[in-house]
Amino acid sequence: MWGKLSVSDPVAEAETPSSVAVDCTITASVTEDREISSATTASINFGDVDDDNDGLIEIHTAAELDLIRLDLSGSSLAGDLNGCPAEGGCVGYELMADIDLSGYNGGSWQPIGDDTAGLNATFDGNYHTISNLNINNATVNNAIGCAGLFCRLESGKEVRNLRLSDVSIDVPSVDYVGSLIGIAGSNSTISNVNISKGYMAVNSISDGLVGAGIGARISSSSVNLTNISGNGQLGGLIGWGDNAIISSSWVNITSVIGTSIDVGGLVGRGVDVIINSSWISITSVTTLAHSLGGLVGYGNRARISFSSANLTRVAGYDDVGGLVGYGVDAHISFSSVNLARVENGLAGSTGGLVGRGDGAHISSSLVIVHDYVRGIA
Repeated sequence: MWGKLSVSDPVAEAETPSSVAVDCTITASVTEDREISSATTASINFGDVDDDNDGLIEIHTAAELDLIRLDLSGSSLAGDLNGCPAEGGCVGYELMADIDLSGYNGGSWQPIGDDTAGLNATFDGNYHTISNLNINNATVNNAIGCAGLFCRLESGKEVRNLRLSDVSIDVPSVDYVGSLIGIAGSNSTISNVNISKGYMAVNSISDGLVGAGIGARISSSSVNLTNISGNGQLGGLIGWGDNAIISSSWVNITSVIGTSIDVGGLVGRGVDVIINSSWISITSVTTLAHSLGGLVGYGNRARISFSSANLTRVAGYDDVGGLVGYGVDAHISFSSVNLARVENGLAGSTGGLVGRGDGAHISSSLVIVHDYVRGIA
């Protein structure tokens, strides 16, 4: 399973005919991308797992990527910490090559961790690409509570400098779903991450990057997918992002299609969310319920600045806005909307910038809406 194995050091001479002492070392390198388990890795020695001595364990293959689930703290590779710094040890992982998951484990990825224990370490992609991430009900179910490359990222931890390409996620039975992370803990950081080519079909709180990221920090990241559809808080970048801080990030999606409340092109639900220098370009954002916005669906007290939304169609039942659907006491400045058509199933709570925004504060912002329509077409 593990490729070539070499055994060194001879068996010591027996002290008595009935007693044999064995002293051997097993060294191995992962040369084939096959499914792994803790039982097969207990005695494997990978050599120097941190060749550059930066405290991050080096990942070269899909099989090694899969091994992360065996040590979520990033202190070893399947128990091997050879080469980690003597002081402080290893604290995470880093990609050393592009990885194609299409031929690994039948082409279906099992998310790393679950909703109670996630990645509690740094993960640096070194600007490499993980391609053909396919997650479906055959490899994941609601028992783990979340889905993504990583099911969960623990509070205060970081994923950075990573590309995901050709993403396919179809898990209607899972609660929190994102291409990268299902659940991101408070003060966790996601930076310089790009999601491109693919789609998501879910029945939960979901998003192109992070499903739920209450208090998460996202910067310089993007999502470029065909469509995202589901029944729950739904967003292009983050589904449920109360108290999140988003900066210099963007979403380019053909359609975001929801059937429930809180649907947005960037953030589905974002109470007290802070958004700066971010934008979306989406053909259509729709839901059969209320609280739908081009940028944020439900965003009471949202703080939005230097951001924009470029859309062809925004359509919901009530509380529909080009930038924010439901945004009581929202603060919007130096932001803009260019929208061809707003559709609302009810007579009221429709706006070019904000659908329902009692006490909202808007300054130095521009809205261009070509057509308002009552009754969703």
